[in-house]
Amino acid sequence: MRYLLALALALTLLLGWAPPADPLDAAALARWAGLGPEVQFVFRVDADDDAVNGYFQPGGYVCSPFECGPVQPKVAVIAGRNVPEAIVLYVLFHEVAHYLQWREWGEAMFAMDPVALEWDADVRAVEMMCARHDDGLGAISAARDWLYTHYQYEGDVLHGTMAERVANALARATACRQRAEAP
Repeated sequence: MRYLLALALALTLLLGWAPPADPLDAAALARWAGLGPEVQFVFRVDADDDAVNGYFQPGGYVCSPFECGPVQPKVAVIAGRNVPEAIVLYVLFHEVAHYLQWREWGEAMFAMDPVALEWDADVRAVEMMCARHDDGLGAISAARDWLYTHYQYEGDVLHGTMAERVANALARATACRQRAEAP
């Protein structure tokens, strides 16, 4: 038995250990949705909790107190194992949508109304899900319910209320509506 364990350890060290595969294949989904090859993509399923967080960091030339230099654009999604897959996908596509906004509008997007940017990203995310034959409208509604149930979050001044965001997606995600109305 000792020899089997030693052999297993040796093979692991020789072949290298890799973390478990991402069951969503989030990187492939992000690329499918339009994430460019220049973008650093981070997807991590962390703790056994109910948290989900995502962000888009634009690229460019940045100076900090420590250094100046080019910064690669980045999209990151970190989710707890207990977060439903549809909500994780919605957050993933929402952050990719922010990258697409940046690619389309450049630095001008930072002068735009932040609520309008968030709502546009919501619509894009929902439509990306519908294009995959997922229930995008159901996912944004589930996110609203999840955030309220687990965190009593109903919205904020930079995003609008979750009720407004869901209503906006329902009104503007025409690709989803057409798919739902098809015979």
